[in-house]
Amino acid sequence: MNTERLLQTVGCRMRLKIKIFLVISIFSAFVLLYFLLPLLFPHGQLLRTPVLERFEIFSNPSANFILVIIILLLFASGLVLLFEILCRNLNPAGSKHPRLGKYLVEENFITEDELKRALKEQRFNIGEILLNDQRITPAQLTHALKVKKSTRRKIGDVLIELGYATDEDIRWALGMLKRRIGDVLKDRQCISEYDLQCALSMQKFSTLDD
Repeated sequence: MNTERLLQTVGCRMRLKIKIFLVISIFSAFVLLYFLLPLLFPHGQLLRTPVLERFEIFSNPSANFILVIIILLLFASGLVLLFEILCRNLNPAGSKHPRLGKYLVEENFITEDELKRALKEQRFNIGEILLNDQRITPAQLTHALKVKKSTRRKIGDVLIELGYATDEDIRWALGMLKRRIGDVLKDRQCISEYDLQCALSMQKFSTLDD
């Protein structure tokens, strides 16, 4: 992975770190306020009685303190989540994720030509997949297509009946039909598993404009 991709990955991970940092910051502020309230209002008449004593539901002070910590942590997490939802609602276009293939090209993981070839392969039918993997020959595929046209049978059944392919070959080809663009690019060795997972993580948090 080159320096540019590494920086992009770090930038992506920083988005999650920012969320964690916000939760910790808000939580710390709440905890600090919790301890400052008795100092700010030593007689406990204004805030301590209606607010803090609501958490004193256990006879054990340690249990009450743990309950306060959990509630404050949940409250801080909820505020960060609410803030994120509000940001997405205010900028719905920016929250849309770009298509993976386009994103991979824009972030220089693959070239435009590699994407075009992968998209073309993704549209292959069973016969083309077997031919591309050299499990059948062009002549065999041509013959099988003629038989298929005249008998109106599935190409897989025709290839098996003619002895050009096995049941295992057809099952393998059917599995290949279900591949997503990322899987096709990996099979073509255009991108590694690590780079693909990195790109998927980056895409998840992407806010690129349409």
